[in-house]
Formats: sequence, C-alpha cells, structure tokens
Amino acid sequence: MTKTQLKSTALELLVAHKANKQLTAAISALMEEYSSKKSADKIEKFLTIDGQNYVWCNRHEIYEIETNFKNNGTDKSTVACELAAAYWLQLSKDVREHEKLLSEALDAEDYAVAKELNAKLKDLKATRSGKYDFTKNAQLHPEVKGYDYGTDRHHRA
Repeated sequence: MTKTQLKSTALELLVAHKANKQLTAAISALMEEYSSKKSADKIEKFLTIDGQNYVWCNRHEIYEIETNFKNNGTDKSTVACELAAAYWLQLSKDVREHEKLLSEALDAEDYAVAKELNAKLKDLKATRSGKYDFTKNAQLHPEVKGYDYGTDRHHRA
C-alpha cells in the first residue's frame, strides 16, 4: 500500500466510524506529515553485482538487469522497467474506459451500475499506483520485446 493509499484509507475509516472532528483533524495531520516524508530506507538506484549492472524498479520492487529499462536505466526519471511500464499503460487504458462507463451510467441515472463501476475504478487506480507482481506482469505482457525474464537477472534488495 502506498503512502497516499494509506492516507486515503485511514480517512475513509474515520468517516465510516463517525470519528469526531478533533480526532479526524489530528489523524489527517498525522497522515499528511507521514505521506510527505521521504522514506528512511533509501534504495540505491544502480547496483553492480559480479560486473553486471542492475537498476531498481519501483513497481516490482526488485533490481532488474539494466537492459530491461528504457535507455538501459540511464534516464534518471525512469522509475519502472519496460514490463512495468507496459502494465501501467494497460491499467491507464482500463481506468479511462471505466471513467467513461461511469460517466455514462451517471448520465443515465443508473446508480447501481455506477456504484459497481466506481468501486472497480477505485481498485484500478490503487493497482496502478501500487507495487506490481512481476510474475503476473510477465504473463500478461509477452509483447514486451527484449525483456529478460531470467531469474538470475533479478535481485531483491
């Protein structure tokens, strides 16, 4: 769960349990402070093991061989490998489609369908912003060319 998701979930729980205003304000301030802090466990983006270069993939939360990244991971703004990027793009398409369907359901005043679509949309957005499952991604996106799936090409931090 990302910091943003944790903050959102905490606030939803406060509302659901009808917390008083003082408690809601205090927890909100605490969660805002927590979500704005940088992680104390700083991950080194580049790593060399036995002469092989690896780059940290924020989405899979593992080190992957540099060739799995756009520009071999040399672009400082790159945070995800090509496989994770393909999955993110697919999730983004799904989000846009569900937003469109939700809008249509609301226009038609079909609130039962809108409620279901809104829940699915929330799940899609949470998945898109969270950690991705490497094995699941590998099965979903075989079209990513040149991606090295070898288990010796990945290292946990």
